[in-house]
Amino acid sequence: MTAYVGLCPSSYDSGDRERKGRITREGPGLLRALLVECAQHARKRKNPLNPYYRRWVEKHGANKAKVAVAAKLCRIVHALLKRSEGFSPEALGVVPDGYGGWEFAGRASGGDGCDSSPPRPSACAQ
Repeated sequence: MTAYVGLCPSSYDSGDRERKGRITREGPGLLRALLVECAQHARKRKNPLNPYYRRWVEKHGANKAKVAVAAKLCRIVHALLKRSEGFSPEALGVVPDGYGGWEFAGRASGGDGCDSSPPRPSACAQ
């Protein structure tokens, strides 16, 4: 789904080297713009996607964080439509932090702060 919307990174392969580039921008631009606009709300502490946004901001900056959260939001919407389920923040691996915000489940239980979920497939795998 993220490949259709154009939110997955382009890939440059040469032998055993692989480099990820900018997003492909394939597919409907309006849908991509709406997903990025929705992802901007992840900056707010009360948003369940805020821990993912903060993690990306620390590593890569705010603009890349918005696009990464938009891609995650696209995958979430695809999964919800495919399974005909409602949204549950706990399925993201986040829990309320007690101050009106969200944090990763490993941090809330006093763990090592790492996300204990299994490794995710590539963003373009769907």
